[in-house]
Amino acid sequence: MLVYYYCRTSFYIMVKYNYINVGGLHMRINKFFSVFLSLLMVCSIFGGLSVSATTIDKTHTYTVVGDAPFLGAKWDPTTVADDMVVQSDGTYKKTYTNVSKSDCYSIKVTEDHDWSVNFGSNLGENEPQNIEFSVPMDNSTVDVILTLKGTRNKDGKVITDGFVKVLVDGVDAPGKVVPTETTHYVAGEAGLCNGINWEKDNEINKMTKNQDGSYEITLKGVNPKTDGTPYEFYVTTNGQWEPGYVYYGEKDPGSENALLTITEPNSTVKIVLTAKLKVRVYVNDKEVTPEMRKSEFVTSLGGTYTGPINNKSKRYFFAMPEKWFNFSNATACAFWWSGEDACYDQQHSYIMRPTSIKTDDDSVVYYIDVAESVHNIIFTNGIEGSEKRPIGNDYDPNYNKNLQTFSINLDRYKAGECDLYPDGVDNFDNMIYVVDSNSRISVDPSGYLYKGNWYYLHSDGKWDTSKGSTYEIHNTNVKLNTRRANLTVDNFIYLVPTFKNVRTEAEIKWTSSNPEVATVDNDGKVTAKSVGDATISISVQNPDDKEPVVTTCKIKVNNIYRIAVTKLPNKIEYALGEGLDVSGLEVTVYYKDGTSKVVENYTLDYDLTRVGERTVTVQHYDYIDTFKVKVNPKTEPTNLTKPTVKKVTKVEVNKKSVALLNGRSAVVKATVTPNNATNKKLKWTSSNSKVAVVNSQGKITAKGRGNATIKVMALDGSNKYATIRVTVKQPVTSVKLSRNSAILKVKGNAKQKTVTLKATVNPKNANVKSVKWTTSKSKIATVNSKGKVTAKKKGTCFIYATAKDGSKKYAKCKITVK
Repeated sequence: MLVYYYCRTSFYIMVKYNYINVGGLHMRINKFFSVFLSLLMVCSIFGGLSVSATTIDKTHTYTVVGDAPFLGAKWDPTTVADDMVVQSDGTYKKTYTNVSKSDCYSIKVTEDHDWSVNFGSNLGENEPQNIEFSVPMDNSTVDVILTLKGTRNKDGKVITDGFVKVLVDGVDAPGKVVPTETTHYVAGEAGLCNGINWEKDNEINKMTKNQDGSYEITLKGVNPKTDGTPYEFYVTTNGQWEPGYVYYGEKDPGSENALLTITEPNSTVKIVLTAKLKVRVYVNDKEVTPEMRKSEFVTSLGGTYTGPINNKSKRYFFAMPEKWFNFSNATACAFWWSGEDACYDQQHSYIMRPTSIKTDDDSVVYYIDVAESVHNIIFTNGIEGSEKRPIGNDYDPNYNKNLQTFSINLDRYKAGECDLYPDGVDNFDNMIYVVDSNSRISVDPSGYLYKGNWYYLHSDGKWDTSKGSTYEIHNTNVKLNTRRANLTVDNFIYLVPTFKNVRTEAEIKWTSSNPEVATVDNDGKVTAKSVGDATISISVQNPDDKEPVVTTCKIKVNNIYRIAVTKLPNKIEYALGEGLDVSGLEVTVYYKDGTSKVVENYTLDYDLTRVGERTVTVQHYDYIDTFKVKVNPKTEPTNLTKPTVKKVTKVEVNKKSVALLNGRSAVVKATVTPNNATNKKLKWTSSNSKVAVVNSQGKITAKGRGNATIKVMALDGSNKYATIRVTVKQPVTSVKLSRNSAILKVKGNAKQKTVTLKATVNPKNANVKSVKWTTSKSKIATVNSKGKVTAKKKGTCFIYATAKDGSKKYAKCKITVK
């Protein structure tokens, strides 16, 4: 054995220093190689052993890394204290003593204080998984052993291969202990939580699981707070702050906590987390859970949408998650835009219509029919994403409660763009958009944005990624003969409904938003009661409809007795061909209570194209009065005296400047002084038709980015004119990234952990070329304002670069963190 060891030592020295040592003589390999082989043969014969292929390679350093507290540092390959020691058998070993009990420790081994080469429990893995193990008892000894064996190819380079083994107290380490069930705790103020102030995992505040899947805890001896304010609390999960739960469900990070006011001393409080993950609270055996709040900030600018009038439509379905109903009047809404139009002020904003589909997780399916020209759509819970409004020092109740999807492109998935449809999808007609609950991105103060995926919705209300049967809906609809009406007190009108797909057993209801102003009976008879405004609604609901369809008519009630023309116009005689001049006209409204006032909101109806006495009708709401004017034949002058010519002294416009996006239009109105100028004709011109053009009616149309001056000049020779400065901005039409995907390593070196993306906006002459960088999963990878992406945790996410000009154009890069 001694000869064999000496022989192995000689072999190592040969490899390391290119010479061998035999009996104290130093002989170079290229000269005495045959002698060395002879010596090796002798060793083999006398030792009765075969030559080992294992060598002790001291040219590399191997280090244990991980999250275990017994390490010198967490996940730091440069920590010398965790360097392993080479053993006589060629393996490397690091021993840790007095290790504490734990359900899970994670480690691996790195080479040369760098992440580029690392080792796990198996051979041949370039990116090995962490080794996860448990320690059953305190004061244990943990041995980490690295065995080198052969080589492997990584990124075209040959590197050392090997595997790691972990021993606990001399035997193979047991695997990590996986909790058998979820645990929940109550965290909050000390006065409520058994004297424990805001601890997420204190055992004294651990909740007990019930047979129905709910959890509960009873807190005794709870007293009112001395300042009279409510206690704050919420329910944590598995000893972590997130996910947390409050009354309406999962708590959004940074949003308000649950509040509980105690009014009686020595109260007993029971807090329950239901199987649907909503918090309910009982004080002294009486439920005090707040009702789900309502919000006055509900987006439904256009009411319930029943499809385009003159265009072909496509139908889209949306599965609205149950947790999006964070207000009792929340509902699925959609807003959209066409072509390059950005979605300003939620134009085309409508409530979606419900189906009878309700999923196992309590999501509700809605649908909407939009015109084929619609290119982008956003689904939302209907809560206006307002900023913090001034209500003392408190947040507006709907602050951070707006939940909506990203801007969804309705063109199609291109081949390879989506993991669900690697071959692409032609269109999304009759498909359903399902939100991915793990794709939330915080957008303060509006609320949260989510991403999701399209699925095929089938006739049974189920969805998947395979084409098949189509879910069909027979639209229930109701329309009224008028959408607005004006009444005086004690008068009435009948509203006449027209129904579509309404069954005989359908429930039909008429209601008034303000019965003190106007009432309605079951026949649609609307009776005015007092001055004011009211909305009359008719709702129709078939037995299998989840929600009724509602159509409304706005009623304005006044107490007008009559109207009268109390002053005639200054001019009541005209030559044929002249227009009506109402200068000096006065219209007075007389009310039933004896009061009156002069009004200007009236309309005129007249015809001055015929000679003779003509009647002019004045109308205010449904009340009218008339006056007479005389129209004389047009006469030729009897002398050669040149008629008096009144020239224009001033040209004015209602807008001094106009800002437009390329392709948009705006109308500017021009007037001349004096009003009775002989020639009022105007000429409109543009200083730069490549930027903006204008027609004879003052309609300005943007043609290209830049500035132009619109000039409107009088044609009577007075040379009077006015100008309008036009600024045309070029919106972003597309965003491209320097790469579509990237692979990062969470435990790699600086170059492996980060990548910097570059965004290019098109066209090149876009006014705003900056983009906003966001990540779909900040726990996996973050991105800064310069596009630098940093790996945080293993997984997959997307990095988005969105144009800041409001065009909603974006590009994305798939990030895979290993």
